[in-house]
Amino acid sequence: MLELQNISKDLGGKTILDGVSLKVNRGETLVIVGPSGTGKSVTLQHMVGLLRPDQGRVLVNGEDIHAVPGRDQERLRGIFGMLFQSGALINWLTVFENVALPLYEKTQLGDGEIRDLVQRKLEMVGLSGQGHKYPAEISGGMKKRAGLARAIVHDPQILLYDEPTSGLDPVMSRIIDRLIRELQRELKVASVVVTHDLQSAVTVGDRIAMLYEGRIIEDATPKAFMASRQPFVRDFIEAQFGRAAAPAA
Repeated sequence: MLELQNISKDLGGKTILDGVSLKVNRGETLVIVGPSGTGKSVTLQHMVGLLRPDQGRVLVNGEDIHAVPGRDQERLRGIFGMLFQSGALINWLTVFENVALPLYEKTQLGDGEIRDLVQRKLEMVGLSGQGHKYPAEISGGMKKRAGLARAIVHDPQILLYDEPTSGLDPVMSRIIDRLIRELQRELKVASVVVTHDLQSAVTVGDRIAMLYEGRIIEDATPKAFMASRQPFVRDFIEAQFGRAAAPAA
């Protein structure tokens, strides 16, 4: 469904991605982890077509997102939904209006249809009855959930998450993790999660890929990832869980 083939990218004279290849299928959640500044968010931007690779291809349902005409690029980008790190809500719009915005911008649906769709998506993320509030009136966790409702309101085939638990306390982080898994099962979407939170990665991921110095150095199931003997993977695991809590197999 979504595939990166040998993607390389230089920015500001520095190599950010160096031959990255990844694939995620429908109904699967791929988690990308790695140290800060290693290219995780740049990888997401390539997936949705916001950045053009210097080398390599981005395939969405088998189509190269940069090789098709402009109208088809927009069609392919419409397959995606994205939850931004901050939630990216518009402060002067209510939660309901934020979630409804993509439908007003990109569809010909009537007000009643949009109202029903938005209410259904707010209910799916646990925000039923909160649509009248403004972003300043809700918590950080609610902002993330509102941003997620907006990301799924048009029923995307692929969901991208940029640091979904960043800035949240441990309890709310685990709530967001459960929501990611529930939406994957219910919507049957392909999901890509970028995170530095290894507990979240193990919880939500079907596979975990680690980026280090622009390359994928591990791509495995959570169990196999946690048992990896790759030195940089071990260092990353032990930095979060401690040596005793994360022994290699």
